Amino acid sequence: MKLTRQKMQEIRDEINAAIKEIGEKHSVAFSLGNIKFTPDDFRVTLKGDLIKEKTEKEAFWDALSLPNDLPTLVRASARDVVLPKDLQGLKFKVHGRIFTLNGVKKSRPKYPYQGIGSQGGHYKFTVEQVAKGIM
Repeated sequence: MKLTRQKMQEIRDEINAAIKEIGEKHSVAFSLGNIKFTPDDFRVTLKGDLIKEKTEKEAFWDALSLPNDLPTLVRASARDVVLPKDLQGLKFKVHGRIFTLNGVKKSRPKYPYQGIGSQGGHYKFTVEQVAKGIM
């Protein structure tokens, strides 16, 4: 078997699914970096950020202050470590193309959101691009 771009995308998706479960179990937000590959092998970087557990008081106030419209939620969650469940898989349109929201990186203040295009490419977006393009 030779590694191709399509095969690497399948492997990436499976790795993401596996590390998501592990991350939830251990309160760690994992993000997979770029994958470099040849037909015979591949290399990938993996980053993990500890998810701070909220106290009961913080959780209570957060529940009271959660925005109920998606553009406001997009703007509020740009600095989060983990993408809120309400935004996972959200479809939005930028420059006439449709993307699916799949992550947030607080280390990128200008382009915190990451999405997948209709052909499988990975892209990064500003807060306003996502907020204005919600379908």
